[in-house]
Amino acid sequence: MTTTILCLLATVQSPNAVLARFAPAMKALSAFEVKFQFHGGRGDVAADVLIQKGKSLRFDAVANTGDNFTLSVSPAGYIELERKQKVYEKFAYPGGIAIYPARISALGGVFPKFLQVGSLNQMFPGTATVRSAGTEVLNGQVCDKVSVQFKGAMGDTSMAFSISRAGLIYYYRVIGKSMQGTIDQTWRVLSYTKYPSIPQSRFDAPVPDGFMPFALPDRVYPATVDEPLNLKGWVDSRTGAKWQVPAHKPVLFLLTSPDSMPGERAVKALHSWKAELEQKGVVVVVGSDAASRGEASGRLINPDGKSRAAMSVPATPMFFLVDAGGKLRNLWMGIAPGKEKTMESDVLQAVSKLK
Repeated sequence: MTTTILCLLATVQSPNAVLARFAPAMKALSAFEVKFQFHGGRGDVAADVLIQKGKSLRFDAVANTGDNFTLSVSPAGYIELERKQKVYEKFAYPGGIAIYPARISALGGVFPKFLQVGSLNQMFPGTATVRSAGTEVLNGQVCDKVSVQFKGAMGDTSMAFSISRAGLIYYYRVIGKSMQGTIDQTWRVLSYTKYPSIPQSRFDAPVPDGFMPFALPDRVYPATVDEPLNLKGWVDSRTGAKWQVPAHKPVLFLLTSPDSMPGERAVKALHSWKAELEQKGVVVVVGSDAASRGEASGRLINPDGKSRAAMSVPATPMFFLVDAGGKLRNLWMGIAPGKEKTMESDVLQAVSKLK
C-alpha cells in the first residue's frame, strides 16, 4: 500500500511543470491542424486552424449565428472572408504568420491565443498565483488541470488550463474584465493532427464571386511638411515630353483641376508672382489633375498617377513649396477672391526661409 502511494505521488508534477510541457510539445509540431469549439460572447463557434510554421496559416470559424469567417495567411496574401455578409479584405503577405485584429468579423477574436505564444507563461504576469486543480479525461487524453489568478489591467482575471501528459492543451478558459464588461470565454480542443507537410492549396482562400471589399483601400498618406515629396513622372500635356525635376532648386508647384474657376484664379495670381519668384531661384510649375492630355490646357500631367497620389490633396487648387533637397516645406489650399496679395506675401516669406 505504501509503495502504491509513493508511486502515485512520484507522477504528480507541480502546476508550473505542467504548464512547461506545452512549449516543447508545440515546438515539435511544424505542420498541424487543430479543431476546437469556442463558447463566449460571440456565441458558440466551431473552428479549425491549419498551420505550416513560419509560412502559412488558415483559420475557419462558423458561429451558430450564421457568421462564417476565414483567415488565410500565406505567400498568396493576407486574406479575410466573411461569408454571411459576403465581404473581404486582402493585404500583402506580411511574411510569416502574424495575425492582426479583423475588422470584418468578431470571429477573428476566436483564434486560440495559446497557439500564438511560445510559452504559456507569456499569457499572464509573473506575479500570478498558479495552482494544480486535479485531473480530467478529455477526448481520451488524461489532462492535468491548472488554475491561474492575477489582477489584470481591468481587475481580477482567472485562467484554467487542461494539459495532456504530452503537453497539448485540450481546454482553456479565461474570465475577466474588458472595456465591454465581463468576459467568459472557453476553448475546447477536439483534436490535433500532425502532418509531414501541408500543400499550399489547403491554405488558399480565393475571394468568391459576388463578394465586395469591406472598405475602400486606404489612401496614400497625404503630403506632409518636412517629408520628401515625389515630383517625378510629370509630362508636358502638349508634347508628351518628360518634365525634369530641377536639381538643387526649390519648386513652387501648383496643382489645379480642369475648368476650375478657383484654379484659374490661382494660375493668374501665380503668373503675377512668377518673375519675382524666379529671381529668387524658385522654379514655378503648374500641373493638372486631368486624366488626359487634352484636358490639361497645356499644363503638366502625371500619367501614372503616382505623384498625384503622393500629394493626396483634399481639393484643388493646392500650392506645394518644395525645397532644393526635395522636401515639402509649405502648402496652401486655394486663394480667396481679393486675397492674392496676402497670398503672395505668404509665399515670398516662406521662400525667404528656405535654406
